[in-house]
Amino acid sequence: MNLYNFENDIDNMIVARGYDYFENDYIASVKLNEGNVYEAQVEGTDLYNIRVELDHEYEIIETQCDCPYDMGDARSVNYLGEKINLIRYHMIKEHDGQKKAQEFIEQNLQYSNFRKMAIEMALKNKEYDSVIKLTLDGEKKDTSWAGLINQ
Repeated sequence: MNLYNFENDIDNMIVARGYDYFENDYIASVKLNEGNVYEAQVEGTDLYNIRVELDHEYEIIETQCDCPYDMGDARSVNYLGEKINLIRYHMIKEHDGQKKAQEFIEQNLQYSNFRKMAIEMALKNKEYDSVIKLTLDGEKKDTSWAGLINQ
């Protein structure tokens, strides 16, 4: 799994929840250690410690979390995916800036959750032409949940 491209491996709802955590500043801290190892503390019910090790091509080698869902089953994979996604958004925004974070959302408009977030941001910024464009374009791109325009 690659840090910059793993949405196909993680449930869309988990990806969206990770983005919500990122937007609401649930990351207490993130640091890069030697050997491309990221360690983060993420606020949830408790403060959880997360460790993500990457290779030189940003492939995820290993993940660890002291959260209650780190049990090695499918549920914990989704939960860890959510937390990894949170770290990923943080890394993109911190190291590449808000513009790159916005580009990341725009690159993933085929996912209804990302499209919905982009529409909500455009509405918040009163960019109504963008709302219409995102909605219409998204209807063509979204293969998992067409019909958001009618909601």
